[in-house]
Amino acid sequence: MIPWSKCPRCDDNSIEKVADSPKRGVWEVYRCIRCNYVWRSTENLEGIHKFDAALAERAQRPFREGM
Repeated sequence: MIPWSKCPRCDDNSIEKVADSPKRGVWEVYRCIRCNYVWRSTENLEGIHKFDAALAERAQRPFREGM
């Protein structure tokens, strides 16, 4: 079971566990499918930069000359 219900960066609930520590039960690594943020279960997640959806959308638009 994943101990987080939402991504600490974008607040989306599409997260998955991607790795376990070599020594069982020490830490796990999780990834948000939406914003691709990756974190270890032992990290302090307070104060991280939140995902700006509007900025990400603008960055994904095709480049237009003259703009």
